[in-house]
Amino acid sequence: MAIRRWREGAITAVMVWGIGLHGWAAAAGSNPQCPTRPVRVAFADAGIPPYLNGSGSRFQAEDPGMLVEEAQRAFQRLGCVAEFVRLPQRRIERSLSTGDVDLAMGFGDTPDRRVRWQFPQTPDGALSLRHSLARSPIQWLVLQHRRATLEARWQAGNLGGRLGVVPDSVASRLLAQRGIPAAAVEYPDRILVLVERERFDAIAIPVAAYQPQLQAQADRFALLQPVLGHVEYFAPASQAFFRAHPEFTWRAWEALCIEARKRASLPGCLP
Repeated sequence: MAIRRWREGAITAVMVWGIGLHGWAAAAGSNPQCPTRPVRVAFADAGIPPYLNGSGSRFQAEDPGMLVEEAQRAFQRLGCVAEFVRLPQRRIERSLSTGDVDLAMGFGDTPDRRVRWQFPQTPDGALSLRHSLARSPIQWLVLQHRRATLEARWQAGNLGGRLGVVPDSVASRLLAQRGIPAAAVEYPDRILVLVERERFDAIAIPVAAYQPQLQAQADRFALLQPVLGHVEYFAPASQAFFRAHPEFTWRAWEALCIEARKRASLPGCLP
């Protein structure tokens, strides 16, 4: 599969070899099961290694991250053209709602998102958890040497202190539902640094997104028990794209799941 830079902040993954820009649209149209234009797939601009590496509008050339590589292989399997772009999370949310983006990689479901976006569903309208690309507990991240004190406070229902959470996330909505105030953490890739420098006493995180760093630094960081809750990550589609291409959307979700199940650690789309 050829991967070529197309425009600022985007890479286009194409199921062709050795042809130029003008061949890409033809390649998309040559497969009647593909949309007639590139599928616009959005990834957040904040890095969450190993799922999404680096930060900003550009993908890392050498190691863009697990989700990017899985999406590349999925579209290769489908034989269809896709444009991959990195955008701020809030812009992705707006763009998926308006149909300017077709698929968004790695987003949790919330009641308002289910109204605005199309998640994979079972025939009775429930979320199809077998199409969840990843599942993660949400827990408080703290410094290891403060774990005993903070965990006792948390289990007593009075954690208090300087608490943080990424805004507009499943974790933030979970805290809001439980009436737990927390300040906004705008850069998810700096969460460990913020805790280490004691800018926050605890930050609510989806653990799977930080598992490799936490394992490597187990002597410095800890997670409080009990867990706050869990989050399932999907590749939701815009409602406009799903209405126009329902069968293709389901094939895309299946192709992404084939790749997610291959992970040596933290496999997704489990029965």
